Amino acid sequence: QFPSSVNLSTYKTSSLGGMTMPGRCLLLEIPPELRPNIYRYIDGISGFAPKHLVVHDKDGNFRLKPSPPAPAICAVCRTIRNKCLPISITYPSYSLDILDHEMMVTRDQYTRQRRLEYEGLALVSDCAPIFATKEITISVQCSRPRGKATCSNILAAVLEIIYLLEKAKNLQRVYFRLPKSTCGEVSEQLCSMISLMRSQAEAVTVEEYAGRGVWRRMDPNEVQLYSNMGGTYDL
Repeated sequence: QFPSSVNLSTYKTSSLGGMTMPGRCLLLEIPPELRPNIYRYIDGISGFAPKHLVVHDKDGNFRLKPSPPAPAICAVCRTIRNKCLPISITYPSYSLDILDHEMMVTRDQYTRQRRLEYEGLALVSDCAPIFATKEITISVQCSRPRGKATCSNILAAVLEIIYLLEKAKNLQRVYFRLPKSTCGEVSEQLCSMISLMRSQAEAVTVEEYAGRGVWRRMDPNEVQLYSNMGGTYDL
């Protein structure tokens, strides 16, 4: 029931029989300097830890797919999104996943169409969270023997991320996580890249999955051993 003082002519009736509000947002009428204090009380904002899946579009560019999606309020409009995300991105950790099935070179029509849709996503080279976080976890998965092109794409994506890590001044810790299934040449080449990093982070570690939700930290000598097996990279 609406109060008698409400003028119903200012409301629009939807096709489902419901009623929508007029085209004004009272939240945006609050002074800009006060809005961030309100955003922090919204579920999913202050505790949101940004995470992206690195995907490969049809033109060979690496892009960032949100995983999980940003809080729902960020989808209201660009103004609110630009104000909410900086609050959530100041969360001390950030995660990037590089999965082999997203790096495959394929002629499958469905996959090619899906990658065509990736063109609207942000490029890895524009990954702002890397510069705003203190801790980052990079998971690299190559679950079974893959072709040379797929392995090259995985390594190229990691290399592009490492270039950004070298420039991140706020970064304190970097974790590279390699599932047990990531082995062979990909693992060796990754260790080569990591051993040559000149990151400003206080610690750069490599962890291997040991099962039952436990990650085992690889000894630096162990990383160096893999590095020697995989050759060298000029970073």
